[in-house]
Amino acid sequence: MVYSDGDELCNNICYVFQIGGNIVCSVILTKFLGMTGIILGSVIGNGLGILTCFWHFFRKKNTLHFVWHLSFKDFLLTSKYSIVDSSVYICWGLMDFVMIGFISRAYGDTGLVALAVVVSLIEFGVVMDGVGMAMQPLIGTYYGEKNHVLIKRVMKSGFKAAVLEGLIATGLIFVFAKQFCGLFGIGEGETLEPSIAAIRIVCCGFTLCSVVSLTTSYYMLIDRIRMALFFAMLQNGALYILLPILGSLLFGINGLWAGFIVAPLLTLICAYVYVFLRFGKANFPFLLKDIDSDIVVMDDVLTAEAASALSERVRVCVESHGYPAKTVSYSALFVEEIGLTILEKNKEMKKPILFELSLFFEKDSVLIVERDSGELFDVTDPNAHVKGLSGFSELMKSNDEKAYLVTTGYNRNMIRFSKS
Repeated sequence: MVYSDGDELCNNICYVFQIGGNIVCSVILTKFLGMTGIILGSVIGNGLGILTCFWHFFRKKNTLHFVWHLSFKDFLLTSKYSIVDSSVYICWGLMDFVMIGFISRAYGDTGLVALAVVVSLIEFGVVMDGVGMAMQPLIGTYYGEKNHVLIKRVMKSGFKAAVLEGLIATGLIFVFAKQFCGLFGIGEGETLEPSIAAIRIVCCGFTLCSVVSLTTSYYMLIDRIRMALFFAMLQNGALYILLPILGSLLFGINGLWAGFIVAPLLTLICAYVYVFLRFGKANFPFLLKDIDSDIVVMDDVLTAEAASALSERVRVCVESHGYPAKTVSYSALFVEEIGLTILEKNKEMKKPILFELSLFFEKDSVLIVERDSGELFDVTDPNAHVKGLSGFSELMKSNDEKAYLVTTGYNRNMIRFSKS
């Protein structure tokens, strides 16, 4: 919610307190309370993260306001979209229960110690869902607009980020495996080497886990909740139980840990094969065929020259789609004038302003959606005066089909020009 309101700083500080508080408190409390200390540390870490989020409500950029609302229907709707994450923790609990029984019989106390570290590592892997969480506001906005072009662009970038995130996490855990064991008081003795080996094997699946998390997050966001739930439970429930046991029977204890790598790989294979066979090649893998339409996207770092260049590109694009000269002229004028308006309003800003245009070519009109990272300001307001740009104000007054909305901390202005 805080991230969706555009406060990245508060959101990042929240994660530092949540993860850092979890680790520090768990390490300290486990010396006095054992496993109970780890659980209590997790509670404290999450509590610190939530408290940090409240800082956002006192910041100037906050647009969120508390409104008393109680609705059982909305509660069920919220539960519907949180069921995927909830199911993961339930599956982990079931997996932990089964693995404790199996490993205690097969490998004794040494195996149980290694399992405790591996389970904590798997739970730490929840950060692999970071890319999916970061993309949720954008995907939700673009899906609401039926902007399949930007959804695909964001998802392709997301997959690259998920792979990179997984590789970095794998490298860090592999190198600092001994130190990770030290967090649980395993610094020497016969349990150290097996625990290090287990961590290094299991962390090799982090990249795959990151891609699975991104995949389930995406399908949940486009309202394919049952499918996302099935994929999440397949990996974290059925395969996290069956494959380690099978690997142990075939290859010993290292095969057991390797089962945690194969599980996300097999989940991805099953997921994409199912989507391909169920929805067809034309709809694979994003399932956006039903919102397919003629959309052109342009973006740039905003300058006066960029505003003029984008205006000309819009002019050529709208004209090539067969729109009359008046619509072509108004569309180009809107783009250039809104760019100059944003520059004038943000002339004191030192960081670059990102500027994005989406042109939706409809049967009787063209809808232009503009986003920018400048100061929050409704440029579609005909009463908003900006020095030197009276022509833009007149254009806003003459057009009734316009709207302004803040999304993920960015300005979003929309205006429609009809063919007639």
